[in-house]
Amino acid sequence: MKSFFVTKFFATAFVALAVSTLFAKTVYVDCQMDDYAGHDGTSWEKAVKTLTDGITKAAAGDTMLVAKGVYDEGSLAFNADWGHARLQFSGKANMYVKAVDGPLETFIVGEPGTFTENADGSISTNYVRCIQNYNSQDCVVEGFTLMNGDTGVHPTRNHNRNGSVVCTDNKTT
Repeated sequence: MKSFFVTKFFATAFVALAVSTLFAKTVYVDCQMDDYAGHDGTSWEKAVKTLTDGITKAAAGDTMLVAKGVYDEGSLAFNADWGHARLQFSGKANMYVKAVDGPLETFIVGEPGTFTENADGSISTNYVRCIQNYNSQDCVVEGFTLMNGDTGVHPTRNHNRNGSVVCTDNKTT
């Protein structure tokens, strides 16, 4: 009886893995093309321009291949208090993002910004980190040089939340 349940468990796990792999896709990003009209990220010829465009087109379990270049455009915000990032994984587990030409050729560049005190006492910021990952398990980012990611230091609050990379409640490498 125990053998039946163990076999059933492993068979179910194998089918789940096969189905998730079957539906996983690759999204292509290349910031050095001349024209992006009609690009959907499904091939190098139809690559999207920014990491933000790429992550928007990707789903959990997908791979994102990134061509060499300086990625300093586009950003997504997790929320106003945590700022923006060029590469934001929120809700997209098991993603693999690779700079195909490596860290000497591929750069993610953040940017400094300012804090704004809102009427309700909350903080908004327009700082841009390089990478943010909130609650997205087992994501891998490989082959990038990260530069100038920033969140600043708020003058009256303990609000320094790392610069280039921040990961919370997850396992990112």
